[in-house]
Amino acid sequence: MSKYYIQAMQQEVVLSNILEFFYRIQNKRDNEKQVDNPPRIEHKHNLIPRIQTDYIDTHIEQTSPDRDPTNFIYESFSSTVKSKEQFHLQSQPQYQIANLDEPKEYLEVNRRNFFSPKNFFSQNKDSLFQQSLLQSDIYSPRDDSLLNKNSLINSTQELLSQHLITPKINQMPKQILIQKSRQKIFNIRHGSMRKIALSPIKSDVINKSMINFRSQQPSPQNRQQLNLTQIKKDILQQEQIKKRKKLKVHNIHNKCTLTTDQITTIFKAKCTDNNIEFQQYYHDNFRDYCREKCVNGKILLQDMSMGQKCAEELCLIMMNPGNYISHVDISKNPIKDIGVILIMHAVKRSKTIIWLDISSTEMTNKGASRVFKSLKKNESLIKLVMTNYDGLIKNSFTNHYVSQTVELFQHNYFVQFLDLSNTKIGNYGFRLLANALKFNETIIQLYLENCEITEKSSQVFVELFQTFRIQDLNLSRNRILNQGSCSLSQPLLEDQKSQIKILYLAECCIKERPGFTYMFQCLKQTRFLEKLILDQNEIDYNCCATLGNSLRSNKSLKHLSMNNCNLDDRGMIYILDMLANNYTITHLSVNHNSIGRESMQRFSELFHYQRRSLALKYLDLSFNRLDDEAGYLLAQGLEHFTDVGTLNLRNNAIQLKTVRKLIDVLRTTRFCKLINVDLDFNLTIPQRFMSDIQQMISKNKLHQKKIQHRAMNFYKAMMEKVDCKEEMARSNRILEEILMKKDEQKDEFEMLETQLELIKLQTKIMYENLQSTAQKEEDQLKEQKSIISELDKKQKIINRQKNDEVNNQYEMKYKVQDQSNLIIREKRTNDRKWQSVNLVKQLFQGKSKLAQIKAGK
Repeated sequence: MSKYYIQAMQQEVVLSNILEFFYRIQNKRDNEKQVDNPPRIEHKHNLIPRIQTDYIDTHIEQTSPDRDPTNFIYESFSSTVKSKEQFHLQSQPQYQIANLDEPKEYLEVNRRNFFSPKNFFSQNKDSLFQQSLLQSDIYSPRDDSLLNKNSLINSTQELLSQHLITPKINQMPKQILIQKSRQKIFNIRHGSMRKIALSPIKSDVINKSMINFRSQQPSPQNRQQLNLTQIKKDILQQEQIKKRKKLKVHNIHNKCTLTTDQITTIFKAKCTDNNIEFQQYYHDNFRDYCREKCVNGKILLQDMSMGQKCAEELCLIMMNPGNYISHVDISKNPIKDIGVILIMHAVKRSKTIIWLDISSTEMTNKGASRVFKSLKKNESLIKLVMTNYDGLIKNSFTNHYVSQTVELFQHNYFVQFLDLSNTKIGNYGFRLLANALKFNETIIQLYLENCEITEKSSQVFVELFQTFRIQDLNLSRNRILNQGSCSLSQPLLEDQKSQIKILYLAECCIKERPGFTYMFQCLKQTRFLEKLILDQNEIDYNCCATLGNSLRSNKSLKHLSMNNCNLDDRGMIYILDMLANNYTITHLSVNHNSIGRESMQRFSELFHYQRRSLALKYLDLSFNRLDDEAGYLLAQGLEHFTDVGTLNLRNNAIQLKTVRKLIDVLRTTRFCKLINVDLDFNLTIPQRFMSDIQQMISKNKLHQKKIQHRAMNFYKAMMEKVDCKEEMARSNRILEEILMKKDEQKDEFEMLETQLELIKLQTKIMYENLQSTAQKEEDQLKEQKSIISELDKKQKIINRQKNDEVNNQYEMKYKVQDQSNLIIREKRTNDRKWQSVNLVKQLFQGKSKLAQIKAGK
């Protein structure tokens, strides 16, 4: 069998069968009535089945928009189809050549020559589509039957509306273009295959649910088996695309920390770490998550299955000076020691990171030591989290890394929040940590939950917290017992220099006396403690009595939690008596205890008679022994005390009586602030009562919002008035100061005027004196000038005489010099003459000697 048959699509089978039937009916109608057709534009390259029609476009425009266009087909051609034999195609359909290059050409369909596809599919579904629909994406494999009538009609409606009724021929998306110009498809009408030549379909013919088809169709032997996983993936992709389009951005001002290129690099590194292929669908999900969570300098990539490659990419991103990063959360990722070392390499050089979470990263002592070494030179990190979360990925290091905290806190003065929960450092590790933190003044929050600290560290508690001023301490799930609680209470609660605000001591195995008695007695002296968590410990009524007595004078505690502490009505009554005299506690949680009707009776009395001294806003009474009568008493008390905003009565024995009373309270109470009520897991409560409660709560929420809005407006108006009054007072003060300054300036001006008059008189006298002295000096100057002029004349005469004498002397000198020069010249001429004479004599003598010499020879 050729590949064309193997790669055939069910959508084309449906279309080809429909078009074959069209032409069968068309040819019969043309032969009978001989209808003249309008001229057609022909082209030699494109082949498409042509159906001659008249006015279906105009009819569709006249129909109402609510009317289905396929109903028009059913109504107009139901009479044409009468028997099943008409649908047997005996010959190959005729084709006309059409020009598809002209985009404004219309497919015309003749109304009278059309057929009823409803009857067509209902009568011939067994013969035409029984085998072809097995390969389609809309077949339901749970039953062997074919598609139901509605799904088949819906698919044909969309198919016909897109191909036969739409006026324009639009181009198909690139994903579903048929590459072959002529494909051979199956004709499964009588069990035999027929080759039908079709042109490439360029309109949106195929149903949207059938768009993503597989390139390799199943073989004819396995044709009945359907690939459900591929269909589910396609459906999920379409749903995700719709969700992305409808995604709402909560804050427009949020700026994504990572760029698209950085997100893709991280995702590719994640794929390499997990040895999986890159898939665009999962990349889009990861990109949307990063754009939603990683904003405003935050990188929150918790539990993303990232490894060492991702750590390398994050290191490069964090070291880029153009990126502003303040929060980094890579917990629950198996990056191991190498990844932690890379991350700390970037943190060491960063000046913007203030929050780092490297919990559950499969880190050992090597990675932990590098963390503490890198933080010695860091000056920006404030919070460090190195806990172990629930799951398979955990940090595994011993007490060796704790010893390096001594050097860290000697050099680093910036870390304020330290979380080492679930690390199992033990008593020895806690002693080392205490030595490091003994004189530290920067850390204000320390979480050591489930670190295997026992009562043996009681002396370390005293030594540490006497000098180490902590504000938030969590020692839950450590067996510190009574001895440890007493040693903790002395420096944290009894000492007046203590600054503790939040203290967690849940599940610490503290039992009744003397563990809680000493602690509760120390609560009288605390000035800063705001939150106290004592869950899952044993507290009896005697301890509750001491707690009530101590909290009557306490003015700082706001949050008290005693969940699962074996409390009964006797102990709860002491706590309620304390609430009558305490003005600060707003949050009370006592779930998972044995509280019953007596406590609720005391609650109702407290809410009724002492409501003005209460500050309670949150009350948790879930998982207790409250019956319907106890709930009714509590609801009765809420009529008078309306400040409670959250009430939790989950998993009790509450019935209709309490629910009706709550509905009455919510309806009748005028200033009720009850917003959250939890009544789940109680006895049978009709749904209509729960819906009534939800409606009342929603009304209360709207009412509270209105009250808050009015209060804010009133506060703004009052503040504006106060500001106006303050401005008026300021302006009056300024005016008074200006007037005072003016008076002072007037006095100064008068004093200055008197001084000016005196100065004027003095200046006049001085001026007269100066004039008289000036005249005298002028007279003296005139006399001196006359004397000087006479002296000048005499001096000029003397100078002339001297000059004459000097000139005469120079003349005499010049004459003597001239005479001497003449004499010298004469001497020189005489000397020259004598020299010439001597030379002549010598010549004659020499000649004579020569002549003698010649004669002697």
